[in-house]
Amino acid sequence: GTEAGYEAMIELISNDAKDFVYYAFIGTFGSENKTFEGIFNSLNKKLSPLYFLYHPIGPAVSCHVGPNVDAFIITKIPEESVHLYR
Repeated sequence: GTEAGYEAMIELISNDAKDFVYYAFIGTFGSENKTFEGIFNSLNKKLSPLYFLYHPIGPAVSCHVGPNVDAFIITKIPEESVHLYR
């Protein structure tokens, strides 16, 4: 169910964050979801990414996956670009 899906997402993001020194953490959603927002805020505090963003997903993607989509994104920031985020 949804709870198991969120738990899997948390585990995957937490493990991926260990592989990067500097990274961006993004939470994106189709429709407002307080549970997902709470998970994002909790992970953001725990992970302390160099950059973070919580933002609705665009309509082009939302029309393909539906309005109830929630997604976390983690991406490495190259060391030579770190100064751009400070």
